[in-house]
Amino acid sequence: MDNITIRDIKVFVTAPRGINLVIVKVETSEPELFGYGCATFTWRHKAVVTAIEEYLCPMLKEGAYTI
Repeated sequence: MDNITIRDIKVFVTAPRGINLVIVKVETSEPELFGYGCATFTWRHKAVVTAIEEYLCPMLKEGAYTI
C-alpha cells in the first residue's frame, strides 16, 4: 500500500445565528478518503482562513504530507 498524503484543504466559512464558524475539508491522495473538521477560533475566523489558505495550502502544493 502506498503512503496516503494530504492533497488539499478546502475552507468553508459560515455564520449560523451570527456565530462565525470555519469548517475544513481535508482531501487525501485516496479519492474516497477525506475528513471534515472545525477550525474555528473564536472571533478570529479570518486569521484562521488566512493561515490555511495563504500558508498551509501552499506548503501542501510544494510536497504533500504523509499521514
